[in-house]
Amino acid sequence: MLRNLRSYLLVALLIALYALSKFTKITDGLEKYYEMMDDADKNANKVFLDPPQKSSNQKKGRPTPGVADAYDFTKSKWLPSKTNCMKSPTGMIFLKKHKTASTTFRHMLSKYARFKGLPSVGEPQIIGPQGGCYPARFDERCWPATGHSTPIVALTYHFRWNMDLFEEKFLTSGVASVTTIRDPETTFRSVYNYYYLNHAGKVSKCDMPCWGEPFRSFNNGREDLPVGEYLDNLPKLFNASETRNFRSKNYQAFEMGMDHLNDNTASILRNLKRLDQHNFDFVVLTEYYYESLVMLAKLFCLPYEVLYEPQLNKREYEIEPLTPNQKKNFESYFKADIMLYDYFNKSLHYKIEDYGREKFYEEVDKLKAVYAKCEEDVEHCMWKKPPKMTASDLNIKAIQGEKMKVQDFIDLMDENFGWCSNPYNPYTQMKIWQKTGKMTYSDECNYKQDILNNFEL
Repeated sequence: MLRNLRSYLLVALLIALYALSKFTKITDGLEKYYEMMDDADKNANKVFLDPPQKSSNQKKGRPTPGVADAYDFTKSKWLPSKTNCMKSPTGMIFLKKHKTASTTFRHMLSKYARFKGLPSVGEPQIIGPQGGCYPARFDERCWPATGHSTPIVALTYHFRWNMDLFEEKFLTSGVASVTTIRDPETTFRSVYNYYYLNHAGKVSKCDMPCWGEPFRSFNNGREDLPVGEYLDNLPKLFNASETRNFRSKNYQAFEMGMDHLNDNTASILRNLKRLDQHNFDFVVLTEYYYESLVMLAKLFCLPYEVLYEPQLNKREYEIEPLTPNQKKNFESYFKADIMLYDYFNKSLHYKIEDYGREKFYEEVDKLKAVYAKCEEDVEHCMWKKPPKMTASDLNIKAIQGEKMKVQDFIDLMDENFGWCSNPYNPYTQMKIWQKTGKMTYSDECNYKQDILNNFEL
């Protein structure tokens, strides 16, 4: 009987091995990809993605695509081959992310609304330059008390993306969505200089960003730590419960609505596909400036002259190459940002192939020629505004807003790393208002009026 049992077990084992081999063949491509990425999770020293390709502005020749099998770009929300200028967008959402050339592209896309004769140049923010109760994901309670339009005509300020909300309510037919991304290391250097080193020893009396954080707190109050030394010590310094910690871990992924503390490869990839297939029509790569402009012109059915804009907010600072240890720490703490850049880098090249590579770069050359003339004579890029459309022309309705409770705002900040100890930050001022019945802003800071207009105790 024991001999028969062994025979049955052997047969069962052979059947199982055969089935496994068939299943492995079916799923081999994607599984090998995940295996590679999971190995990267276990070994922070391993480079798990191709480095970002250099900009076509920085090297001769054309960039070459490298589309990973795991990315199905045929399902992207927008491809050039899908362009239909008879049904061009009548509304636009631009996620204005920090330190990714977003000011320049916001100016460009604001001109789109004027060129189309749309009835509004943009939804108003709730406080200063930010809306949606940043850094919380966009919350409907955070529209200004003056209300907003539906469908959205132009939403272009700083906020944090909310995939669930935007997919369900805001990304309606005729509303196009765009954002910008930038090489992760370059972005981090800019963030570190802008929020930390450039504000050493300063106290702003109109403080929206919570200047200095999280770097000042991570560095025990020190305000002059060089970026290389900071990256050397990042594993010891990082505190996942500190305010604004997202500036030191996956900042770009955070602003696009992802969980910046989640480094699971499969989870990151699922979110990237969701952003590409259901949220954003186009993601600008600032290193591919001219290629991105051609794509935007095709998406919005605009002549190149409309998108001409001198680049703004450019800052120069000394750059020291990262050491192997600094690079290892950076790749560990910005894994999602590196994956995000890699994904949309490949997505851009897929779109170029979809358009036709040779034909596309003929368009790039045309755009450069137009902009060369604009730089010589700005009149070349002047265009006549069309008659302004009314809200009724586009079936746009005004949604009346209401004041937000101060405690609701404070709770959202506490839950999303948005609290701040700086004395003139809106969070601090609202807590003072709760306690004393008044704020201590000077009259020259307009945040006080924004708070009075849009909040109540």
